[in-house]
Amino acid sequence: MNSIPILGNISAGLPIFAETQFSNTISDIPALKSKDGRFALKVKGDSMINAGILHNDIVIIDRNKQINDGQIVAILIDDDVTLKRFFLCKHHVKLVSENETYKDIIIPFNQYKINSLGLFIALIRTQY
Repeated sequence: MNSIPILGNISAGLPIFAETQFSNTISDIPALKSKDGRFALKVKGDSMINAGILHNDIVIIDRNKQINDGQIVAILIDDDVTLKRFFLCKHHVKLVSENETYKDIIIPFNQYKINSLGLFIALIRTQY
């Protein structure tokens, strides 16, 4: 049986406190074969709706994939986590929502600890 752990929630809005809450696993989905470095997070918020990522969807994150500008990434900012389009700039990271009601988030390197949790690779819709 293939399974991927659901580790907690991720904000699709303003960053929220990153808290690991191993709550369940997703299993028996052939397209999401379990590999080291893959995990799932439950989306909270609506900032990524134009990318087709809705509130309460489950996103699959791969921490082993290379991240390039413009890709959707789970980002840890100090102790907060969010799901956004990622752009690496000279002195900062720019995080962009897929909902025009949200402003871009600029994260200066010299003011915050920034870590990528991984690349968004798939989602599971939980409500229709």
